Amino acid sequence: MQYDIHEHKHRFSIWTASRAVQRSFATTLKITLVINNTNLREFVESGVKIENQEQFDSLHSHWCNLIIHEFDKLKIDASYGRAAKIVAVYLKTSVVIAAGPMNPNIQFIHPPIDRIILKNLPKLESFKQIRKLNWTKLDEQSYWEIVNTIRKELKMFDWKLEMLWHPAQDYDR
Repeated sequence: MQYDIHEHKHRFSIWTASRAVQRSFATTLKITLVINNTNLREFVESGVKIENQEQFDSLHSHWCNLIIHEFDKLKIDASYGRAAKIVAVYLKTSVVIAAGPMNPNIQFIHPPIDRIILKNLPKLESFKQIRKLNWTKLDEQSYWEIVNTIRKELKMFDWKLEMLWHPAQDYDR
């Protein structure tokens, strides 16, 4: 195998995605096996241009369901929320941060949904119940309800949502 920048970026993207979801879940090795059985890497390396949000959302749903299926084969119970975070962090690392504004796809890629983002949603009535949810337990319907609510209320659902992510805050209070 040739070790080039694509392999390097893929491995780092797997590591970041694994670290983001693995607590009390699965090992980096198992998460790596699952990611390698998707076409996330091929999507990133192909440079395909996403035409619209619906096209990306369809790909996102496909990847999440494929990830859940691959974990099932390993006898690991994976929620849609965990699968969505794997996709989001992998793409955040390999596309959003790596290519930045040079890649037009960044406007469509979902941000990672986690406890910090959920708790920091604005104090709007429409977010009241969402802020109480546990991202690791989200099923597909709940995930898309959150996405649609955020899109409706904040008029966006991309990397800019991470303005709500403040890792230095103490969230256990």
